[in-house]
Amino acid sequence: MDTLALKSKSDIIGIMASLLCLVHCLATPFLFVAQAGLIGLGKTHPQWWGVLDLAFLLASLIAVWWSSENSSKKWIRTVLWSSWILLVIVI
Repeated sequence: MDTLALKSKSDIIGIMASLLCLVHCLATPFLFVAQAGLIGLGKTHPQWWGVLDLAFLLASLIAVWWSSENSSKKWIRTVLWSSWILLVIVI
């Protein structure tokens, strides 16, 4: 396999994950307001909130898996997977 092609695919996945993260950070205040409004109406946990969490976890899992498979440094793999596991625990 061409190393440059693998690196550019990893970069593209990283860019897509970063853009998704940016959208998430911009949308989070609005999502909190929407959730607070739903709680005020007597609903406790909207289903779409959990689906959104799972979507972000899946996107980050794919990015971490792809990057760790194509990384030549063992410590980078360890840091990536440790960070992802920490994210799962927090969410």
